[in-house]
Amino acid sequence: MTTIFLLVAAARKVLQQFFADGADWFGGLPPPLAEAFFESRNRGMSRSWRNFTTIQAGLKLTANFVPDSEGSYVILKAGPIANAVAVSGLPLTLREQEIVALVAAGKTNAEIGIILSISARTVQKHLENIFRRLGVEIRMALVARATA
Repeated sequence: MTTIFLLVAAARKVLQQFFADGADWFGGLPPPLAEAFFESRNRGMSRSWRNFTTIQAGLKLTANFVPDSEGSYVILKAGPIANAVAVSGLPLTLREQEIVALVAAGKTNAEIGIILSISARTVQKHLENIFRRLGVEIRMALVARATA
């Protein structure tokens, strides 16, 4: 089966923020994305599999390759990454720093999950670990501690 990628103008514009001019894109995708797609397809993935993420100039791009009865398609998510610089002095992992920055920005667990491509339950588990490490019990205290 031949796979052809047709990108709407908005998707092409997003990809051009992360990759060079689209003139040499294989089948409509930039070479790194096309390679990741064909690698996942060759492994026989039968369900959605997030297998490509890149960060450039403060933006994060995640591509999910999803098989379908008609072929396959790519779901792109792009947006600014959380500013972890403000909380870098805390004894937290990079993921926990991202979560703290998003909590400080007023995001809910569900919103954080969508932004970071994880479940709201995983966000809650990270927050439990963060609260324990920093000796706080509520989000407001977490933000106060992180921004002090």
